[in-house]
Amino acid sequence: MYALKHAHQVRDKTGAEVFEFYMDMRAFGKAYEEFYQRVQEEGIVMVRGRGAEVEVLPSGKLRVKGEDANLGKVVVVEVDMVILNTAIEPVHDADKVSALFGLGRTADGFFAERHPKLAPVQTNTEGIFLAGTCQGPRDVPDTVAHAGAAAVEALRLLVRGEVVISPIVAQVNRDKCVGCGDCLLVCPYTAITRVEDKAQVNPALCQGAGPAPRPAHPRRSLPCTLLTKSSSPRWTGCWPCWCERTIAMSEPFEPRIVAFLCNWCSYAAADSAGVARMKSPANIMPVRVMCSGRVSPK
Repeated sequence: MYALKHAHQVRDKTGAEVFEFYMDMRAFGKAYEEFYQRVQEEGIVMVRGRGAEVEVLPSGKLRVKGEDANLGKVVVVEVDMVILNTAIEPVHDADKVSALFGLGRTADGFFAERHPKLAPVQTNTEGIFLAGTCQGPRDVPDTVAHAGAAAVEALRLLVRGEVVISPIVAQVNRDKCVGCGDCLLVCPYTAITRVEDKAQVNPALCQGAGPAPRPAHPRRSLPCTLLTKSSSPRWTGCWPCWCERTIAMSEPFEPRIVAFLCNWCSYAAADSAGVARMKSPANIMPVRVMCSGRVSPK
């Protein structure tokens, strides 16, 4: 879109003939399609193709060569100026900021929000919010709206006076903790620190989710409160008996599946499916866990 805005400004301020080389046009925002039509009506020549070569002529002008995909032929134009509209990228030190504040990042390097729909400005670290193009490419109206939402979330914490934290947090069994430091590395919320060569959890930062350090570690010194084997009836069933029952019920043979569902996402989705009276296969045994990353294959 900002390439169209540049073309419009040049045409409006100077009256120059403008050629817009583009690969694809996606006018997705409010009134964007109308602006795209307006730019074309102003006389700006739209060329669907990438400028393959820019040559400096003896006269000082520039010759641009490119293929017009709509016409199926090579287009050559002589211009006085070439403006390159580059793509936006994350800042060079985004990895350092991510490591400092415990922020997740998307595949393209921008900071990741906690949830794209339910928490678009929150991050995995409580009290840190995203605003603007640090999360991805945005235009001015979207950036202003995004920043306003982040400011509201920050003010909500300030005016509250106190923060209510979830009781489902990890606790360190100091008798079993060997001080290896693995939990400090894998905790996505940076809620664990080392105190006197032992791990210590900050309950204000802990979200009770995320993978446990080395799930096959024999000591298992980081259990979660309020979600143990005795607190969840799903854990108390006899799995061999359940498997035998499904074998008897399944004609022909069907695989028996034990589904470990994350308390924060997949289990909530399964619960919503149950509320909606959606049926699940009888050969699936759901087990709620704090995070599927904490499940050991052994």
